[in-house]
Amino acid sequence: MIFGTGMKWVLLIFSWCVVFNLSGQTRQEWETHMNWDGISHWSEFLIFSPKFMGPNAMPVPEVSKGRVNNEAYLRIGGQFQTRSGDRTGNITLRGGYNFLKDRIALDVFMVPIEVYSLSTRRKLERNVYFENWSKKTAVGDLYINTNFQVLNEEKHRVDLMVRIGLKTASSGLDNAARFIDSPGYYFDGSLGKVFEGSSLTIRPYGMMGFFAWQTNDESLRQNDAVLYGIGLDMNHKNWHISPTLRGYSGYHDIGDKPLIFKTTFAREIGSSRLQLDYQYGIRDYLYQSIELSLQYSFQKE
Repeated sequence: MIFGTGMKWVLLIFSWCVVFNLSGQTRQEWETHMNWDGISHWSEFLIFSPKFMGPNAMPVPEVSKGRVNNEAYLRIGGQFQTRSGDRTGNITLRGGYNFLKDRIALDVFMVPIEVYSLSTRRKLERNVYFENWSKKTAVGDLYINTNFQVLNEEKHRVDLMVRIGLKTASSGLDNAARFIDSPGYYFDGSLGKVFEGSSLTIRPYGMMGFFAWQTNDESLRQNDAVLYGIGLDMNHKNWHISPTLRGYSGYHDIGDKPLIFKTTFAREIGSSRLQLDYQYGIRDYLYQSIELSLQYSFQKE
């Protein structure tokens, strides 16, 4: 029943994004717009930053919570993301596995397919290549995180976790400025602590780290950024609410300082978890999004 509801959301999201463009762009129009020198590859004109790419190109890593996840789980979701001149619908896949309880865990994330609709203004702003002008689908990158527990609250009054993340280049550039097709990596440390009430458990947490990715700029081949975030988990029986604020700050100053507010509402139903996420881009990442997902845990904490 829950899965069927989720699939209805996915189909609805995709239907919102299927808008046919009858007009295209010619090679001559692209060359004139870019003032092409006749030598440079078209990908050099793309701007590798969250402000000038699709919503799934350079996402801000989720806020680490200071504690490894002891669950083995699989989650599938449908997401709708929008900003002026850009509507995107996509599937999300997440999974996690704990190799050593309370010590080491692995999690992965990927957008296997997205469907999008861009206005002419947005395509010109992003320097979309004429051969990719009318494309409407793209495949995303795979993200892999390894999490290590350093300190445990039971012994040290606070949880401390270190995360090492890898952004793969599995997406490609054959799309309308949706992904950057370049590798990246990040690492961060996070702290968290539980405060228990009579019926409500509150757990604040925060992270600080480093995020770097390869660019298409010959003079600055890598962009380095400070990665940061804070959040609060509020749990009452099987209900969960988690507001977070996260971002990173690159140094190229090309729209590479995204800041995002996100709120998660979730309910545990046996081994399943139904989750609704609302996300609002405050700076550089200018999308609003809503996601409905269903998670199944093969191994609970």
